[in-house]
Amino acid sequence: MANDELFRLLGPAIGNPEQTITATGSGSARWFGRNRSFRAHRRIGGAVTGTAPTLDLRIQQSPNGTSGWTTIATFPQATATDVGFVAGAVPRYEVPGGAGTGQTITTTQDYIRADWTAGGTTPSFGDVSVEVQPINEPILLRSGAA
Repeated sequence: MANDELFRLLGPAIGNPEQTITATGSGSARWFGRNRSFRAHRRIGGAVTGTAPTLDLRIQQSPNGTSGWTTIATFPQATATDVGFVAGAVPRYEVPGGAGTGQTITTTQDYIRADWTAGGTTPSFGDVSVEVQPINEPILLRSGAA
């Protein structure tokens, strides 16, 4: 996967693609351009705490990056059981959880962002990241072209 800072939709600072989510919110708008396809990957690598915690995470697009946001992809709802563990140890990225973590998106507007809703009583999802990877499509040549 590409490690370009611009492909990260979450994270409080450059070089840190992870953030702890405890309430409803939205990430910063990123310019991606129209009519392009990407694969978005959601990861939860930290502790999940609270009573019946849930996390609904979406990818949204906008024509100007400030208003008119519409949802173009929704990840399956995450709960405490969606974080991988090994024999009661701390959460680990390399252990898959139960929910799907990838969504294919195609933009029809210029800007995208991550948007989320945290539910339950005092929910906390640690080390959440959303990274986007361009989908490379083959260049097709017309019949007879060299």
